[in-house]
Amino acid sequence: MIDSGSKRATLHSVAKKAGVAVSTVSSILNNRPDSWSSQKTRDRVMTAARALDYRPNRMARALRTSRFQAATLVVPDLTNPLFALLARSIQRAMEHVGYDLLIQDTEENSAREEKILRDVASHNADGVILVLSINAAVYATRLQELTRTFPVVLIGPPIPKVQIDTLQADWKISLRKILDHLTKLGHSSFGFVDSMANRGDGLDRVAIFREELSKLGLNLQDHNWVRCRHEAAEVRVATGRWASDTTAGNRATAFVCTNDLTAIGSIRGFMDAGLSVPEDVSVVGFDDIPLASYLTRPLTTIAQPIAQIAEAACQTLLGRIGGTLLGAGTHRIFPTSLVLRETTSAPRQ
Repeated sequence: MIDSGSKRATLHSVAKKAGVAVSTVSSILNNRPDSWSSQKTRDRVMTAARALDYRPNRMARALRTSRFQAATLVVPDLTNPLFALLARSIQRAMEHVGYDLLIQDTEENSAREEKILRDVASHNADGVILVLSINAAVYATRLQELTRTFPVVLIGPPIPKVQIDTLQADWKISLRKILDHLTKLGHSSFGFVDSMANRGDGLDRVAIFREELSKLGLNLQDHNWVRCRHEAAEVRVATGRWASDTTAGNRATAFVCTNDLTAIGSIRGFMDAGLSVPEDVSVVGFDDIPLASYLTRPLTTIAQPIAQIAEAACQTLLGRIGGTLLGAGTHRIFPTSLVLRETTSAPRQ
């Protein structure tokens, strides 16, 4: 039984218990490729380490190897199920290769986010995965400086003139799938609930939405473009106001929302104003968070491959940390799938 009051086990104490040299213990516990120890010796060292509850001194190892065996993840809002799921997926992928994950929640606060970006290279971590809450181009200069000396992976669209690895879901193809589904149902008047107007990917989504509509000979009328902060309560107020300020003859019959939480807030707002979903207005989300399938009317949405994106982000970051990925920034786009549920139907005649 381990004495909780005893001193922390060291390489020397493990070596003494195993009856081998300290250098042998070090090479085995650090899994060094130059270790020529037999399996019998390895087993003896590992047994001694477990018996003494040996835990490596990460700071000492960092000083010796210049590696902390840890990475930082920066997300906008951990109360958002999407980012919680992303964080869990990245944490599992990192733990699989022996890395710890430090999670920073910016709480969609630009000052907090700026401070984290300013200080992240001084954290006890070997690299960072970023999901930014505002337009990443605002940080272009800082990110360009940071990537010269510190591994960085951005989950989001590329930043012009910044050499940085990026990963994102295919929003353009996703919108094509949504519009194809809605037009086949008979919709010809579309709205957009934009709760991410201050974010780079938010700006991209509106621009791509307009582009895809124009290919169908349609357009996004200003009064059907609902803009608000990225909070469900504010989305509810904004869409409720839109419904109250428009009439059946000039309002959109189908709305695309920047994500599932925005879609859920929008549905509440439409209902507050006396509209039915999907009879009066169809609603489509984006992300396919677990909650989407448990609503009274399960949400039609676009599913992102979160686990794949998380795994790829980790592999890209580890490639930069380990020096196996060199050269210009890489850009990966992941396919999505349309999940048909109960918040879309043919428009009311």
